[in-house]
Amino acid sequence: MDKTGKLTRKEVAKRFGVSVSAVRAWQREFSQWLEVEPQKPGGGRYNVTTYSLDDMRVFAIVQRLTGKPDNMTYDEVSEVMDKELAMFAVDDIPAGQEPPPDVEQSTALVPWTQFSAVVASLQNAEGKLEVIEEERDWLRERLDEERERLEAKINTLEAKLNEERARSWLDKLLGRRKEE
Repeated sequence: MDKTGKLTRKEVAKRFGVSVSAVRAWQREFSQWLEVEPQKPGGGRYNVTTYSLDDMRVFAIVQRLTGKPDNMTYDEVSEVMDKELAMFAVDDIPAGQEPPPDVEQSTALVPWTQFSAVVASLQNAEGKLEVIEEERDWLRERLDEERERLEAKINTLEAKLNEERARSWLDKLLGRRKEE
């Protein structure tokens, strides 16, 4: 990780458990969603590409959708990327952290990496649930508005029907016939 908190291509590959060439392919295929910045570290000759937290979000989505059970193609992932980014929780990014110092790995019931992955998945699910709940609330509001509109329309039609029935009854009572 560099001074700005960005990761190199090799660090990204390690964090996601993929090859450096896979990260390079992801960069090429999903460049419109990335903020890639080639830099020359220490004034050297070679550019080192670094990736931001937002780039990591894109990579996490790509990895999830192209893996099992989704097995989506890059084109299919591109079609849904904006929607996925809107529902994405930062905790979807694989953790590159070490266990806290008070956790002794030899006595732990679950390996730290597995535990942190489960925690990240739960936090991601919470984020997605929030988005779904917001959408549900919005749909309920639209449904209530539509219900009110339809009830007003029904009341208007019932009033017109009652008026027509009263007029027809009055015509029968007075012996008037409707002219056709």
